[in-house]
Amino acid sequence: MAQNASDDSAVPVKTLSVIKKAMNMSVKYALLIVALGMCVAFTLISRQVSSLNIRLNSYDAFFHSGQIARLAASVSSIDRRLSAAEQKISTLNHLSESFNETSSSLKAQQQQLDVLSSSLSQSRQELTQSGDRIQRLESMYEQASKFTADLADNLKSIMATVEKITASRKATPKVAMASADRNHPRKIYSPATASLPFALKSIELRGGRQFAVVGPRTLTAVSQLQLLSPGDEMQGWVLQSVEGTQGAVFMHNGAMRRVPLQ
Repeated sequence: MAQNASDDSAVPVKTLSVIKKAMNMSVKYALLIVALGMCVAFTLISRQVSSLNIRLNSYDAFFHSGQIARLAASVSSIDRRLSAAEQKISTLNHLSESFNETSSSLKAQQQQLDVLSSSLSQSRQELTQSGDRIQRLESMYEQASKFTADLADNLKSIMATVEKITASRKATPKVAMASADRNHPRKIYSPATASLPFALKSIELRGGRQFAVVGPRTLTAVSQLQLLSPGDEMQGWVLQSVEGTQGAVFMHNGAMRRVPLQ
């Protein structure tokens, strides 16, 4: 029994010893691992420091080789180009605004041209109508001129007739006239109760018929003359007959009146 008890007490002692050894080994391994990790970290840090040193040396060499100065010059050149580009953009903006203003002005001028074109078309139509009117007036003027010429010819003929009558009157002897009066007794006419509003200018023969040419006492235009045949009336005076080249007989208010040439 005592031996078994001593054996049982010896087992825990051995176990503790094993445990201590294991713990010591674990600590050693842990320390080894930590040492290895530190070595690795140190190695990595050394490499990084070396890389940084290389970069610093490269930057230093780059700086000393004038690359930074050239870079600064390039940056300055780029700034100048940007400024020039900005100025060009500003100029283009101004040009765009000017173009817009010019476009608006052109549109307004186009509208004015449209209005002027419409006015010109109306003026052309009016001129065309005026031309038609002028042509009609010219035609009327030609007709009036022809009519005036015809009247002038008639007046010349009348004046020639008057001159012939006047000459024949002067050449006719008084004795012959008295004999004629005896052979053809005159008709007795009632005295005129009113003055004649016109004058007998001449007697004209046309187509075998005699016409009395009457007009104002003071003749100012050929157009004032008028031809009357027996039965025609003028201002209340009715032509009854034409007595050769001596005169004409008119009736007014039932009274007969012989009107001589004037």
